[in-house]
Amino acid sequence: MIAHLTPLVSGMEQFAHDLDRNACDAIINAYTGRLHFNSGTDPLGDPDEGV
Repeated sequence: MIAHLTPLVSGMEQFAHDLDRNACDAIINAYTGRLHFNSGTDPLGDPDEGV
């Protein structure tokens, strides 16, 4: 998982060896939030159910 994160998040290479699963999850969540904020995500689900 870490190898896939380093190309996405600049500056992370120097810290990659210290990351555990929880830190990776936090980085993925933050990255997804940033993408969503910048309109870089696609909503999934039924709009009638509150996407």
